[in-house]
Amino acid sequence: MRVLLAGGAGYIGTHTAVALLDAGHDVVLLDDLSSTHEVAASRVEQITGKPAPLVIGDAAHDAVVEAAFSEHGPIDAIVHLAA
Repeated sequence: MRVLLAGGAGYIGTHTAVALLDAGHDVVLLDDLSSTHEVAASRVEQITGKPAPLVIGDAAHDAVVEAAFSEHGPIDAIVHLAA
């Protein structure tokens, strides 16, 4: 299953990403980086050895979410962790 994590580069998002990747799922991180840094996303890949692409943008903007779907789809589930 491919999961889009809104807020995926934050503290809870990165821990959720690691758990999902370790469970065999594909993960796409979506974050506006307002309270984190993109290095957090790269650390997910370092920890798991699996890709976790980062889409930078606001999950509240339809165009950003649509771009994530078109570039990394199909998306089977969305977990909203963005504050």
